[in-house]
Amino acid sequence: MEVDPTTTSAPAAAHQETTDTNSHVNNEPSAMEITTAPTDTATSSTEEAASNMDNTMINNLGAEPISRASEEQELYPIAVLVDELKNEDVQLRLNAIRNLGTIAMALGPQRTRDELIPFLNDGIDDEDEVLLAVAEELANFSEYVGGPEYAHYLLNPLENLATVEEVLVRDKAVESMNTIVKLLNPSQITHYFLPLLKRLTTADWFTGRISACGLYAVGYSKCTPEQQNDLRTAFAQLIQDDTPMVKRAAAKALADFSKELTEQQLISHILPLFLRLTNDDQDTVRLLTVEDLVQIAKMFSPDECRQYLLSTLRSLGQDRSWRVRYMVATHFNELCEALGDSITREEMVTLFVSLIKDSEGEVKILSIGQAPAYSKLIDQQVVIDKILPCMKDLVIDTNQHVRAAVATNISGFAPILGKDLTIEYLLPLFLQLLKDDFPDVRLNIISKLENVNQVIGVERLSQSLLPAIVELAEDKQWRVRLAIIEYIPLLASQLGVGFFDEKLLGLCLSWLGDAVFSIRDAATTNLKKLVEIFGNDWAKDTVLPQVIDMAHNENYLYRMTTLFTLSTMATSLTPEVIKEKVLPTVLGLVDDPIPNVRFNVAKSLEVLVPILKQHSNAEVSSKVIQVLDKLSKDTDVDVRFFAEKALVLGEYPSSASASSTMMADDTPTFISLPHLTKYSEEAQNKPVFEQDNIITEDMCIRGIDMQGINWFKESMTRDEYRNQRIKEYETYLSCKSDDEDDTLEEQIQSQQTKPVAKNEEYYTFKSSKINEPCSIGHFQLRNLVWATNKNNVYYICGDTVRQWSPQRQKSAQVMDLSTANIPGSISFKITSMTCAQQVLFAGGFQGECTWKSLDSDSTIQYLSNANTTSGITNYTDIIRDKKGVLLGIVSNNDASIKCINLTTAQIQKTLTLPFAVNCSSISPDQNMLCLVGDSTETHLMDANNGEPIAKINEHFDFSFACCWHPDGRTFATGNQDRTTRVYDVRNTSTALHVLGSHVGAIRSLHYSNDGQYLAAAEPIDFVHIYETQTYSSSQVVDMFGDIAGVSFTPEDQSLFIANTDERVGGIFEFQKVEEDPIFYF
Repeated sequence: MEVDPTTTSAPAAAHQETTDTNSHVNNEPSAMEITTAPTDTATSSTEEAASNMDNTMINNLGAEPISRASEEQELYPIAVLVDELKNEDVQLRLNAIRNLGTIAMALGPQRTRDELIPFLNDGIDDEDEVLLAVAEELANFSEYVGGPEYAHYLLNPLENLATVEEVLVRDKAVESMNTIVKLLNPSQITHYFLPLLKRLTTADWFTGRISACGLYAVGYSKCTPEQQNDLRTAFAQLIQDDTPMVKRAAAKALADFSKELTEQQLISHILPLFLRLTNDDQDTVRLLTVEDLVQIAKMFSPDECRQYLLSTLRSLGQDRSWRVRYMVATHFNELCEALGDSITREEMVTLFVSLIKDSEGEVKILSIGQAPAYSKLIDQQVVIDKILPCMKDLVIDTNQHVRAAVATNISGFAPILGKDLTIEYLLPLFLQLLKDDFPDVRLNIISKLENVNQVIGVERLSQSLLPAIVELAEDKQWRVRLAIIEYIPLLASQLGVGFFDEKLLGLCLSWLGDAVFSIRDAATTNLKKLVEIFGNDWAKDTVLPQVIDMAHNENYLYRMTTLFTLSTMATSLTPEVIKEKVLPTVLGLVDDPIPNVRFNVAKSLEVLVPILKQHSNAEVSSKVIQVLDKLSKDTDVDVRFFAEKALVLGEYPSSASASSTMMADDTPTFISLPHLTKYSEEAQNKPVFEQDNIITEDMCIRGIDMQGINWFKESMTRDEYRNQRIKEYETYLSCKSDDEDDTLEEQIQSQQTKPVAKNEEYYTFKSSKINEPCSIGHFQLRNLVWATNKNNVYYICGDTVRQWSPQRQKSAQVMDLSTANIPGSISFKITSMTCAQQVLFAGGFQGECTWKSLDSDSTIQYLSNANTTSGITNYTDIIRDKKGVLLGIVSNNDASIKCINLTTAQIQKTLTLPFAVNCSSISPDQNMLCLVGDSTETHLMDANNGEPIAKINEHFDFSFACCWHPDGRTFATGNQDRTTRVYDVRNTSTALHVLGSHVGAIRSLHYSNDGQYLAAAEPIDFVHIYETQTYSSSQVVDMFGDIAGVSFTPEDQSLFIANTDERVGGIFEFQKVEEDPIFYF
């Protein structure tokens, strides 16, 4: 991202300029500005609570008999806590616990140690939910008691929690103690932790002994050799405990404890006890030893594994309990990896065969899932001789779920066997599975044929399986038919047009008359893809005549399907074919007696009009308008509605007809709107804003502009002004060498973008708040609005973050980042912002970042950036990692990505890149990181170790947006070359889709949470909403003003857009349009 020299050289001046720009905002006090002095009511309540406390409690709290006033002042924080913990409402008691940190800050470290911790140790006896919250809060409480040197004060209340009956409370207490023990020094370990561990280990009640098992590993390394010997002896006592639940806990903790021991200690002390656990009477104990065996095997050499562990593993694999065998099957490949190649090849085959032939279906199913991966570790001939015969037997297993598992995994053998052996051994099994009675078996084998196709080729595959595929095309289960349809384009591309017409064309057309709407819908999309493969001439001569014949069918559903098919195929047909074949058929159904058919005529014309407008003559346009005019006067309200929509599109070209090539030379610029008259009482002789600057859906239906612009009072029409905007707007290119060099512009103009229909409506306008002040910190950074739900929208206004509530139609300030509130900061100019996990996280112009909880009036936390040179925080994100830790991800202009622990305010990890990072996005499974920046490259990295996975270089300029699809397989990038590119991680050599913009860069990208839509925002005026099944259709939101950001709500029911224009900008809400119902014959 380019640095604005005026702002970096003079941050204070930049801050003043931003403040002046937004001076009209009514500033409200932030959470940090609100005084903590209690009100009269609160004081009265507190006095009563304090006076009711018995003498023992007062002594525990350290109160001194000086004067009643000073005593009450000192007791106030604790008294508030006591008062709230007595409340009958559990939620209020939970909130009190969540505010323990605030109370501790008010008390200070000394009083927290002397008063609050003893109170928590002695005074809390509540419901499990509250105790769980206490255990969770204490994990990160060390800073409030004075730091690590006093962290041992927290052990006593956690010890009490570790002995309660509720498992969740005990586990959380143990987890918190493990966190605290890591902070302790050896002296604290000796004097505080080891006595606690001894008390729990020898506790009379089993709950304490269970909790003790989980504490041995964390403090072991900080102990002296004598203490370590005592710990090993004590842990051995737990393994031999008479209570099965304690033994289970010890078996579960054994793996972690083993990591701390030397190999000799493991053999002499732990191994005999481990072998004892593997022979325990309780199968719930024995099954836990499988994970221990994996860990121990990693520490042993192959010879030691063979000597000490192999016989035990065989015994577990043939255990009398199926649960134990199930656990062995679950970890089989991990065991092979730990034991080494020689044991895997020589000793494990027999065990695996016994598991895959197990009498229990669950064990067989899991073993089948492990089979392809295990087969890669052994010789190919062993696979043929030992594994494949088992799979052949399982194909006819009486358990249908076992056969379904075989169908899912058998294709994984193809890359191992190669082409010839796959044809010899696997194809007969595929054919048998395709004819299985259980529909899931057929569905699974079809969905996995791509793996086999890559090995033997689709031609050989189709020759062998085509009769079965044709038979399945008429399967009684519609999901099987659907899977076949999705496979057809791949077959067609390999078989050629002649073979396809002879064998499969009739099949494809028959699906258009299927009884299930989902099949008919998929069949129309299938024909569109076939047109793209075989060309327009094939469509004109082969497909269209048969589709058009359906328009004369007596059943109206066939006539509707004709319209669906023609409108779907239209984007792949030439204008000439549309005028000659498609349009007459559509117009011929205008007088259909069924209203559903007539309004689908209007919907089809919605698709055809943008294509025809550029290529048709006046006669064709006149016919279309006449038909639409006729439909707009129809007796059916739905027919009129869709006809009027198509008329608007035909007579008033909107964003759908804007050309992405109508741009001038690229230099950074912000153009202003000319003077626009907003609706007012004087303009219309009646009040249009029924509420303060609110435009509603009903008002728009009555003809009022969603931005409150009165076009009747303007000197130009909306279309004229739109064209002027497009012509005058100059986007910014970072890689342009000089103003005279047009090479880059020519490259951008020559990009082949996907043709996309732009007349859909996935989200319809619901309401807007005009003049709600929004702002932008840097002209290239546009991720400054976030909706945590449909009633809470957060956006930037100068150096503050505000919240807009559409339901209450009120806004409020939630974070004030002025100088007074941020210690050590000269100026905090917001450049990026995100809201997730009930946390608000913002980044600034000097690389700093700040965050606060949205659950309460918590304090604002702040982290500065040591490198303030060009250290702009370009993008922020919030995730919970795989361990549940809340992390803030910062993409920075100092060429780094930082992971910040938002609980401890510490930088946990830093990745350094060769360029400024403008945006980064972590995959849903948190294994991959996509990042873009001041480079034409897109980088994929391993999120766990930072190692590069792929580098893509298809863009022509710098990128400022990227995001992952929820499926974790595809991701999108937005660039200043005016394109959005969608990639598949399985093949990043070229983009799946290249989507063009209207006027400028793509600066904000977000997938909906259900993955159905992708929202792409340009710098001004346009937001594109693409359907993500094919990316061939979109909705374009057309407004006027700079776009500060877009955000879907978590449930995807609403989409919010922030527009920063000071006259007609504001917060705009669009509501998801419900899908059409499914029709059946």
